[in-house]
Amino acid sequence: GTRYDYDSARNTVTTQPATTTTMFASRVILALAALSGAAAVCPNACSGHGTCGEDDVCFCYQNWGMGDEQSGDCSEMYCPYEFAFVDTPDEDGKVHKYMECSGKGMCDRSSGECECFDGYGGKGCQRTTCPNDCSGHGTCEYIDELTFGSTPGEYYAAKPSNFSMGISSTSAMTFASISESWDSMKSMACVCDAGYIDVDCSRRMCPKGNDIFDQRLDTSDAKLYQVQNLTFVAAGPFGNGSMATFGEFSNRSFALTFVSTLNESYTTIPIVIGDTLYTSDTAPMDAFQK
Repeated sequence: GTRYDYDSARNTVTTQPATTTTMFASRVILALAALSGAAAVCPNACSGHGTCGEDDVCFCYQNWGMGDEQSGDCSEMYCPYEFAFVDTPDEDGKVHKYMECSGKGMCDRSSGECECFDGYGGKGCQRTTCPNDCSGHGTCEYIDELTFGSTPGEYYAAKPSNFSMGISSTSAMTFASISESWDSMKSMACVCDAGYIDVDCSRRMCPKGNDIFDQRLDTSDAKLYQVQNLTFVAAGPFGNGSMATFGEFSNRSFALTFVSTLNESYTTIPIVIGDTLYTSDTAPMDAFQK
């Protein structure tokens, strides 16, 4: 209320608030009401997936946002980010940056899972898929795991000056340089089972052999048979081959593995090295026959 004060000497009446305490309390109530209204301004109360911060902006929890924005009302989920197969370069010319679903799928915002385009799969559509799942006749492998020289007909050696073909190896080659490629663990291909071929391992391999009509260009030359030499190196007392002796091989054995033209592997029975420098001439032949 209002208090009235009468001044008899001046014959005047003045008014003033009854109490300052009442006005202060009113102001506090109004301030609290304003604060309670501000707390509910963030959109959808951040959908329960974030906290409301300054300027009525939601700070979303991890993997939550709204579309491709980091804020909004935190009602939608992000999908996994992986190296993109195709994207535009940045100002430094760098490509294959991180992109949602690798740029090869659409994000289902309700579940946070990628719906990959045909030919892509895995978490975040991070890798290619193998054609026809290798037709049930092979395994789908990363290119980082693929080899060269694993079957006859694949020849390699140090590149000679005349670029002639080198010799075939008994073991497949892998290349460290492939691991440095951006897609070494993204691109995949079929490794076919024995007897199957093609990019999806869908075709059977036919038996192969020399054409019965093949003839030597110069029949006056003597026929030569292929001879392959095997070299064994003993460790020796120092483990580096120094001062090694033949005795380290005495009565030890080894086996030979070869791959047929149908991609089938065969391993011989153990071939025993005798007490003398040369093993029996018939031992390798007997091993191949058995």
